[in-house]
Amino acid sequence: MRLIRDRFGISEPVLVMNSDIITEVNFWDLYQSHLSQAAALTVGVRRYEYVVPYGVVEMEEGQIRSMEERPTLSFHINCGIYVVNPDILDLAPEGQLFDMPDLIQVAMRSGYTVCGYQIRGRWIAIESLGDLTEETDRSR
Repeated sequence: MRLIRDRFGISEPVLVMNSDIITEVNFWDLYQSHLSQAAALTVGVRRYEYVVPYGVVEMEEGQIRSMEERPTLSFHINCGIYVVNPDILDLAPEGQLFDMPDLIQVAMRSGYTVCGYQIRGRWIAIESLGDLTEETDRSR
């Protein structure tokens, strides 16, 4: 991205998206949110829930203190959709592999404003051919 910025003289925030995503995100709303929050970098996020398929046991000194059967854990996940201000790309070292999670971490440590934008609606990361098949089945 740094090379593209420098070669083409990009001076405005840029939308960046992983190539393995199907989404109906409102890109205009994402971009406006980035601008209104004066963010250096905005990350598309969404809620992800994972049901632990077992009972989770809390122990202390060999004694069970609590047990919860099949708890649901809930997280915000990175959706691989970003709005990036061009100046923040100076944080990326030249000639080294440096991906978006690296840039996000360095930007936060450097004091830049890094915001999350809640993605609602359809969002699918294609990790395997099966993900495409499942999406086709769900849309019928």
